[in-house]
Amino acid sequence: MLENMNRRIVRRDSWPSVPAAGELDLASLASVRVSSESALFPIDNVFDAQRGPGGSCWVSAEGGAQMVVVAFDEPHQLRSVSVEVEERGSTRTQNVELATSRDEGRTFEAHSTRDFSFSPYGETFREESWMLDDGPITHVRLRITPIAARSNGSDGRPRASLTSVVMR
Repeated sequence: MLENMNRRIVRRDSWPSVPAAGELDLASLASVRVSSESALFPIDNVFDAQRGPGGSCWVSAEGGAQMVVVAFDEPHQLRSVSVEVEERGSTRTQNVELATSRDEGRTFEAHSTRDFSFSPYGETFREESWMLDDGPITHVRLRITPIAARSNGSDGRPRASLTSVVMR
């Protein structure tokens, strides 16, 4: 399912040169693979400093389930992974599953799955965190599955999206 979209995370001029206290500087420590991305909303947006409601975001180019894999150059001890998602335009649910690998991505250990539910007249922004104590991690995989009444693609299937991913 992952296309050949393996690359370094691009640091833009608008990003702070040093992440907030305790956060990993993923642009200098890892590369990212993504199953699809819209040209207007690339995966690099989830690693920038524009977080919270109204922040920049990644949107998949294709409908249905998508994968984002962060591959560290060297194994890292992670305390947590936090994900933000925003949806202001329609009612939908998005399922996010976190998995980590300690063996260069050969096998993954699944962590709990979180559902993000949105309604334009209710909740439009969500942030969830997974606390980790797995030892040195080489890869973090997010499987994002939009389940929705929303379709923003020509194929009629809803698009996956993320506002930010922060690792500590």
